[in-house]
Order: sequence, then structure tokens, then C-alpha cells
Amino acid sequence: MWFGPSLASASAQGRNEPQPARPIVRVFLLAGQSNMEGHGVVDLDDPRDYNGGRGSLARFVADLAQSAEWAHLRAEVEVDGAVVPGWATRDDVFVSYLTERGTPKAGPLSIGFAVYDDMHHFGPELGLGHVLGERFAEPVLLVKTAWGGKSLARDFRPPSAGGATGPYYSRMLAELHAALESFETVFPALAGHTAQLDGVVWFQGWNDGCDDAATAEYEANLVHLVGDLRAALGDAALPFVVGETGNMDNAALRAAQAAGCAQPEVAHATRFVPTRAFLRAAEDSPNTSHGHHWFGNGESYLLIGDALGRAAAELVAAREVRVGSTRELRAALSAALPGQRVLLAPGEYEGFQAAGVYGAPGAPIIVRSADPTKPARFVGGVQLSRVEHIELAHFVLERAPHNGLNIDDGGTFVRPSHHVVLRGLHVRDCGGQGNEDGIKLSGVEDLLAIDCTVERWGRGGSGIDLVGCHRCEFRRCILRDTPLQSASSGIQVKGGSSAVAILGCRFEHAGQRAVHLGGSTALEYFRPPLASLPTETRSEARDLRVEGCRFIGSEAPVTFVGVDGASVRWNTLYRPAKWVMRILQETTAPGFVPCRNGVFADNLVVYSAAEVQVAANVGPHTAPNTFVFARNQWVCLDEPARRAPRLPVAEEGGSVGALPQFVDAVTGDLWLATTAPKPTVGADAWPGQ
Repeated sequence: MWFGPSLASASAQGRNEPQPARPIVRVFLLAGQSNMEGHGVVDLDDPRDYNGGRGSLARFVADLAQSAEWAHLRAEVEVDGAVVPGWATRDDVFVSYLTERGTPKAGPLSIGFAVYDDMHHFGPELGLGHVLGERFAEPVLLVKTAWGGKSLARDFRPPSAGGATGPYYSRMLAELHAALESFETVFPALAGHTAQLDGVVWFQGWNDGCDDAATAEYEANLVHLVGDLRAALGDAALPFVVGETGNMDNAALRAAQAAGCAQPEVAHATRFVPTRAFLRAAEDSPNTSHGHHWFGNGESYLLIGDALGRAAAELVAAREVRVGSTRELRAALSAALPGQRVLLAPGEYEGFQAAGVYGAPGAPIIVRSADPTKPARFVGGVQLSRVEHIELAHFVLERAPHNGLNIDDGGTFVRPSHHVVLRGLHVRDCGGQGNEDGIKLSGVEDLLAIDCTVERWGRGGSGIDLVGCHRCEFRRCILRDTPLQSASSGIQVKGGSSAVAILGCRFEHAGQRAVHLGGSTALEYFRPPLASLPTETRSEARDLRVEGCRFIGSEAPVTFVGVDGASVRWNTLYRPAKWVMRILQETTAPGFVPCRNGVFADNLVVYSAAEVQVAANVGPHTAPNTFVFARNQWVCLDEPARRAPRLPVAEEGGSVGALPQFVDAVTGDLWLATTAPKPTVGADAWPGQ
């Protein structure tokens, strides 16, 4: 699951703008009860309380038989000006942990991230973190959420198990989300990273094993826990590691833990890790009477963490396929299973075609650059047909002779491609003088495009063209063209499309018609087919929204063309070249309604009277009397005293104002300055910001 920029960084930035590519930090949730908290003894050696140090971590790694394998745990450290043997601190693995006592612990991985407020104890995170740090090139963040004496049957009870949801189930998720919101501030080394949740490690069971009823339902409760956490975290294939309560003699509990992991509804990407072999004798351990805490044995806790880490790393590796060529990419896509990630090495790739790539709900197939800050580049067009639950992220498509990216239903017209995410794509310099698009979508449903940039496409085409698409959202995207010999349109929505939202986007000279709400489509390309629609209700598009956008230039930033219901609200339109908007009808076949039911409200329009002599251009076969104009603010640069322009119907609550305090309109920064009055119109006033 991608969590994107932390809420703290987004709030500090204060702008609803496309986010730049950011490197990844791999996040793992560590959860459970006291043995996940950590009671492993590092170096205490009091004869009475710690058995003279037998079984401590220090004794274990000092053993000549173990020293080479675990040498990475030790390091020379400076104490009071003297260099002495100490414990290594990793600079690529970090731990966030709020102890049961309420003490926040956060920092680079080393000893001390345990339940006690000292540096003499540790938990599974030590061995686990070292394994993950060595396995992955990206930094790792371990979020520990653990409390002693808690059962799965009651305290961690998952929602789908029935009865009252356990308070510590809810608290576990709350602490995870709190850590994800603040990690860039808490860990300066991770500032500018995107959190990617890579797995859950569960180490719990003692309290359930002390209760026959809880033991009997542990298997079922564990299945509920895995399923509920995957659903809550939005990743049906999220790797899930379960550590055996190997220090307990309750064989029924341990069998239930193994059986729960093997149940078919959760078995995929779930791993049971036996730990019984890591139990050491009480007389060889620091805490001889603490069997419930593995007798505090340092070797036990270290080996448990190491085994859990290896299992987590293997599960993550199983869902990631790294490719370095188009041939390898085709092979990976043809074999991809739901939840897999296909990671593109930096470099240049040829364009390609693929069909029948199917992820699953909550488990999309993701194709992205391995390092988003070093995006792969496709030279030539990419076409995907009949795809479901797929995400394309953080790569470049350029110099395609025709469409840059084409996603379609394979010409079936009845089985759309669906649940598609386009994240951080950069499409540029595609097409020529004809009807070539940056992104072409035909027969696509449930699409989200976020933080994408499309620049310079075919002169007769659109930056993004939708034909027969439904329930699509474009958020924080940029469409940029040239004011000279501009293309036809920026985003065009036609061919029976519906429920499309264009939110918080930026249009810079994005074609003659920046947003083309409707259009002109050959009748045989409508989706759904026109024959399935009642007559006298047909339209090029319906139920469209354009909100929170900023427009610079374009012959007409907003054009309603054969659309039945489109709302354009809380946008900033700056220096349109000829008209503010157009109301047109290009499809006049029998059964089509006239262009109608448009809303243009709460917008800020800054224009020049020398350039815009008619604000709204109305063509024949339209129904302008059905439009609503309300509360727009009109600012005329060359005639400040000019009255609001004449519109097809009288405007309700419109106003004329002075030039707003833009940060820098000359360079295109159309955000209002922090010293400007609180806006009521325009993109800065958009409630969805």
C-alpha cells in the first residue's frame, strides 16, 4: 500500500499540487504482546536477578563460535571521550515505538527498543531489522505496536470475528497511522520519502494459550485478523508473518497458529515461523523464572527476530519482480499474479502492447520504476487492453508516434478495463499533426490518475481523451502545451462517458479547449452501445465535475459540448485567449439531447477585454437556458471598471473585483499570497483542497 507524502509534509506544503517523485521507505508493522515488546537481556549480569549474565545477548555474541556470524551487531562507540566496544546502530533501519508506559522511542535501529526505559533490553526488532536492512536497498521503518498481557480473543479481537472489536486492534492501527503521518518529522533522514507498507509481523499468543476457550478459537481469530488488517490497510496481498509462541507448552495453541496461516482465504502471502527451536533452558538464561518471556534469553530473541525478518523479506521478494528490458517486462506481465509489483530498472525501454493483465480487488498488479526518483523511460507508445486492477506509476512515456499511453477494452465494448491507477506518470512529446493523444482511454471504468503530467501531444488530439469511460477521477495533474499552434484539447470526455471528475489540476495553454466536456464521437464507438440506451436521453457525456483547477490561456478554457450535466466550480481562469467558455452541440443524431444542465459557479475569472469580447460563445442546437451561472468573480485587467460580462442567462450573485494577490501571475503562480484575504471564489476557495 502506498501512503504517499506524510500528512505533516502535505500540510506544511499547503498546496494541492502534483507531488514530485519521492524515494520509498519500506514500512513493516510489528504487533503483538509482551514478547514483541521485548524482554531480551542485553548485558545485565547481576547474580541474583540475571543469573550472572548467562544467556544475555552480550554473552552470546562474545562466544567465539557465534562472533563471526553476529559481528554486525557490535561496533566501537565513543563514551566520555573513550572508544569502547558497543552496539552497532544502523543508518538505514529506523524504529518507531510508543511503549506501554507511554515513552516514545524513535531512532535508528540498535538495542533499547524494548518495554523498559533503559538500554539493557531488546525485542525481535533487532534481528528482524538487521535482516531487512541487508536485504533491501531502500530504508526500512519498523513500527512497533505491542502491549503485554493481551489476548487475540478479546484485546486484539478483529472486527469480522464478531462481538466487540478489541481496543488494542483499533489502537494498533491508530499508532501505525500516527507513525506514518509523522515519520518525516521524527526521522529527518526519511524526509521526502513515500511510505510503502510492506508487511505485518505478528508475535502473540501466550494469553490465549492460558485460556481453553481462547485457544479453541485462535485459529479462526487469526484468520479474521489477517483478513481484517489487509482490508483495513488496503492491500489484500499484504505479506503477513506469524511467529509461533514457541516458549509455551500448549501444543494446541501452536498448532492453531500454524493452521490459521494455512487457511486458503489467507494462505497467500502468509508465513508461519516456527520458534520452538529457539527456546533455551532456564538455567542458561538471565531470567530463570520468566518462561513466558523466553527467560529473557538474548539468543532466543535474536534468533526469533532473525527468522521473522527472513520470512518477511522472502514474502516481499516473492511479490516483486525486477525487470530491465521490454522483453522481461512482457514476460513479467504475462505471469503476474494479483498483488505483485513489477519494478522497472532505470533506463530506456521500447514501447509495447499487453492484454489480459488481471489483478484483484485490494491486490492490484503494480508496474512502477524501482526508484521513482530515477524513472524508467518508454520511447514509443504503450497499449494495455482488457486490464483489471492495475497501477502504473512513476515512469516516463515519450516520443510515441501516435498515442503515448493507450488503455482500452480491446474493442469488446461490453467488458471494460477497470480499476486502473495512473500515478506520477510523465507523458510528453507524442504524436504529430493528427489526432494523437497523450493518454487515450477507451472503455475504462473506475480510474484514478493522480500527479501525472502530460506535455505536448498531437495537434489534432487531446492531452487525455476519454471515450465511453465511467467513474474516473483526475487529481493534481498537469496538462501543458504551447500557445502557438496549440493542440485541440487538454482533457476531452466523450463517447457516452459519465461520472468523471477533474480536480485540482493545472492547465497551461492546454489546447484550444482545455477541458472539453463532451465532444463528437462516431456513434459506433459509444460505451455502452447506443442501442442499450433509451432514445431522447443520449448525450456525449453526463455527470462531469471540474473543481479546484487553474487554467492559463487556451482559446476557451471550458467548453460544454453535447454534455448533459457538467459542473465547473471553484476554478481560477487566467487570461483566456478568446472566450471564457463555449456551449456547443456537435453530435446531432436522433435521440441526442441538446447540450444542457451546465453549472458555472464560484470561479475566479481574470481576463482582458481586448482578448475576450464575448465571454460565453453559444452555438446552435443547445439549451443555454438550462445553465446556471452563480457567484463568479470577474476581473478585467485592461478595464478594471468594466461590468461583469453578458452571459446566456442572468448570473446569480456575480461580482466584479480587483486583481487578486497572486504569488506571481507573470510566471504562472496563480496561488494566492498568504497575505491575501480569505477567498470565496476560485481554486484557492475549493472545499475539496
